[in-house]
Amino acid sequence: MKKIYFFLGISILLTLALGVFAFPSAPAPITHTSPPPPPVATTTPKILEATPLGFSSIALSVGSTTYRASVPAHTTVLNAMRILASTTAFTFTGREYPSLGFFVESIDGTPHANGYEWFLYVDGKESSTGASHTTLNDGDRVEWRYKK
Repeated sequence: MKKIYFFLGISILLTLALGVFAFPSAPAPITHTSPPPPPVATTTPKILEATPLGFSSIALSVGSTTYRASVPAHTTVLNAMRILASTTAFTFTGREYPSLGFFVESIDGTPHANGYEWFLYVDGKESSTGASHTTLNDGDRVEWRYKK
């Protein structure tokens, strides 16, 4: 009888041992610790807004007022002016002359008068072509000067 208990005890131990190794408990959850976030830059970046692909960032100045816009790459000054007029307080009037192009008559309510006219400058240099024929590149600074 002792042999039966002995074999019964051994078989129970083997069953328990086999159960533990054959059917292990669910694995412990894995926790990931994220590294600390990078430090926040304390300086203001030079470019505040990214220019979309295929577009150019330009600035147009009239007196002390500067208007900024993102315009299609290689657009004309006239098209940039139309975009600014539809998205900002910038205003202008003018006329289209066949084979000559667009002639600006007023900007922000100031018309040409008494010998004063609007002159187009791009990157500080007087343009040799008018607003409808001058093509802009990314970063160009357009300026309209009111002079005789």
